[in-house]
Amino acid sequence: MKRILFYARDLYPARGGGSLSMIPLLSAMAARGHAVVSVNSGLGKGITEETIFFADGFSGIVSLKPEERVLEVAAGLEPDLLVTQGWGSAEAVLLAKELRVPCVLFIIDLIQLTDQAYCDYGLDFAANREIFSMADIVVANSHYTRKRVLELAAIDSTVIYPVIREEDFQAEERQEQGFATLAGATPLKGLNLLLEQAPRIPCPCLVCGDMPPEFAARVGKTPNVAATGHVDDMREVYSRTSCLLMLSQWEETFGRVMVEAHLNGIPVVALDRGAAREVAGKAAIYVSQAKDLPKAVKDALSIDPELCRENAARFKSKEQIDTFGKLVEMV
Repeated sequence: MKRILFYARDLYPARGGGSLSMIPLLSAMAARGHAVVSVNSGLGKGITEETIFFADGFSGIVSLKPEERVLEVAAGLEPDLLVTQGWGSAEAVLLAKELRVPCVLFIIDLIQLTDQAYCDYGLDFAANREIFSMADIVVANSHYTRKRVLELAAIDSTVIYPVIREEDFQAEERQEQGFATLAGATPLKGLNLLLEQAPRIPCPCLVCGDMPPEFAARVGKTPNVAATGHVDDMREVYSRTSCLLMLSQWEETFGRVMVEAHLNGIPVVALDRGAAREVAGKAAIYVSQAKDLPKAVKDALSIDPELCRENAARFKSKEQIDTFGKLVEMV
């Protein structure tokens, strides 16, 4: 039995793909008999006081002072390893060195390593690369990520695809005629591209997610587009979706919504960049520019739903959990 401490800026409440993938992975480790405790920040999440809970098989703490709280937790837990990912992972790697425990670093995007569209945060990429190289085990969320991290930081990694709980995303029934759905209501996720081409797309378009206020009026004036706002349960959205649009403007290192869509037999139209081809395989139409979207959606609607489901089967959660379990046992 290992004592595992997870520490990063984000985990609960889970709204991003990284958190949605990490929670079931930690839960699986707890189910295998490991002691798991997580600490993440509550800042900027509408949380006014520290929250301590037991969910998904392990204890979690959402703190307004996570950098202090994690030291208290570590003193009591005496972890055998520290796991981190995403924002706050550089600080977590340094903390692991301070605690003298092995660190497992999941790299789930490239924001902290190189320039990315719409992500000008003034980060010190050279410093982050040096810190990431201190991690004892590095995990990449795709082979594309592994290749890019090698290029950018000369760090090799083990590939573990994101864990996706199928039952959380499979709709019970689907409408025959549905939307071309964009999962992400921001320019980073391709909202500008969709609004440019929506009037020409051969089915109604749907935008999901929290939208910047300056775009709400524009969406309302654009023909053939509707918006949902934030969605807690994507199964309802997938029940009304005929085609998923993956139009991210940065290097998408995985794009789990493509697998979620494929679980439901929904084809994908994706910008041909990042890990899109690795993840969506033959169950997608790829475009290099916005003007090709209308024809791509039309072509995607003819993709066999069974081909989509077969592609989703390549990302079975048990295989990813088993791979991580072996890494934990090695530490």
